Amino acid sequence: TVVFVIYSIPNRDISGKYSMGGEKDGKTYLEFINQVIEGIGNHSPIIIYEPDALCDSVKMTKKESKQRIKLMQDSLKLLSKTNAKTYIDCGHPNWLKVSEVCSLLKRFKKIPYEGFTLNCCNFVDTDSCVEYGLEINKHIDKNYVIDTSRNGMGYTGNIFNPTNVAIGEYPTLNTEIKNCDGFLWLKPLGESDGKVDGTPKAGRFSLKYALKIIENSKKINVF
Repeated sequence: TVVFVIYSIPNRDISGKYSMGGEKDGKTYLEFINQVIEGIGNHSPIIIYEPDALCDSVKMTKKESKQRIKLMQDSLKLLSKTNAKTYIDCGHPNWLKVSEVCSLLKRFKKIPYEGFTLNCCNFVDTDSCVEYGLEINKHIDKNYVIDTSRNGMGYTGNIFNPTNVAIGEYPTLNTEIKNCDGFLWLKPLGESDGKVDGTPKAGRFSLKYALKIIENSKKINVF
């Protein structure tokens, strides 16, 4: 199953740090979404929709937040016309409270989408994500997927290229966990989180970092 991560919403990194970019405005963003839809055609991929976008909306002004939510709603309506299964990114257990996530997702109750994503490009251990996901599911009645690409050693406080990081559970769409649709590797091995302490820019590959993750993964018997 092909997995796409859509990551191009305007004002993508509201902190203005390592992942700045995205489309310049709502109009060009919807044009981008339509190009994605054209590319999907009759295929049935999984789409991880806009990491950080929903959770970051709580930091925005009321007007900015309303505009972002509306843009996301419009985009998801368009994507729902494809055969893709779309999961809205909802951060991770160390970000927003369950009640906060549920409040945000309720703004999409009339919008067709498959479910929500947890831990995208982050490091929170799978058990914590499952517990968090099940609590959200009780209120929203949507299933979820978890990014396990780098959570083998759990979260230790650093989100920018931590050295104590390892591969988590292998990708599968059969987790045997109620309401959890899949474990996915959403962050490519060795891809940088940002230019910190000698690492390359966000999105660039670092062989040194990839090898470190592999070394750590061997230590916890992932391989």
